[in-house]
Amino acid sequence: MLNADNKILVTGAYGFIGSALVDRLMNKEGARNLSLAVRLKRKDERLNTFSLGAFDSQTDWSEAIKDCKVVVHTAGRAHFKKQSVADDYDALLEEDYASSIQLANSAAQAGVSRFIYMSSVLVNGSESHKPFTESDIASPDSPAGRVKLRIERALLDIGRQSGMDVVIIRAALVYGKDVPGNFGNLVRLVGKGIPLPLGAINNKRSLIGIDNLVDLIVTCIDHPAAGNQIFLAGDGEDLSTSELLKGLAKAMGKRSYLLPISGQLIWLAASLLGKKVLAEKLLSSQQVDITKARNMLGWRPPLSVEQGLGKCF
Repeated sequence: MLNADNKILVTGAYGFIGSALVDRLMNKEGARNLSLAVRLKRKDERLNTFSLGAFDSQTDWSEAIKDCKVVVHTAGRAHFKKQSVADDYDALLEEDYASSIQLANSAAQAGVSRFIYMSSVLVNGSESHKPFTESDIASPDSPAGRVKLRIERALLDIGRQSGMDVVIIRAALVYGKDVPGNFGNLVRLVGKGIPLPLGAINNKRSLIGIDNLVDLIVTCIDHPAAGNQIFLAGDGEDLSTSELLKGLAKAMGKRSYLLPISGQLIWLAASLLGKKVLAEKLLSSQQVDITKARNMLGWRPPLSVEQGLGKCF
């Protein structure tokens, strides 16, 4: 049961994950002492909101973090709009690294008990031949995955040196109402009723609904066994791309128009059109094993995939 009196700082509190976490903490958990750290100058009159501008290696966290027992760091560059501009994207990822280390050092100096970092399955890799586990050797093959692994390792070092608990959650693809990124693009395509050549894809991909992810974060805030652990996060039900598109259409109350084109033909066409990266995401498998969170924390995803997709609309 969450200790409602513990002061909690949530970074990225107006982002997709951060805002859902704040809503849960306030409305269901009864947290009475929340602070929000955001980049933009916005204010929630109910809470202590700190608009800090850019998060970087010089950010002064002292006021935002004062008297906090827990920090949940959800801020990050998950959906930067200019990823095609490599230099800009790399610079922003480096800024994420620098700001995360600055925050963690500030938290340790301020006497924070637990630091929860929202990471990504990209630390394990973009493709799996069997479900990833926490004991696998991390093999990131993307800029975001490599930076997140560097952040994880630095945070764990800070935790070991200071005695601050560090909890890392590597989430599979997160979905929910108005989610940005690739999932949002799929929603728009299905909603338009455009026939898609993805009816014969037999891959397996793990997802996690925003409600399930927030539930795991809340569990990790207080659970004594969560300290200094890494957890993979998923719904516990893996879908093929074809099954996901059908599930989205069903949740929307629409028909799915999926043409049974072989993956090899799709890959060939994507290669000719310069869309290899997109094809990899649609055709490859990426699974996570959530056994550790189930066994160590007694955590179970509260919503099924079908329920989670239904809440998107």
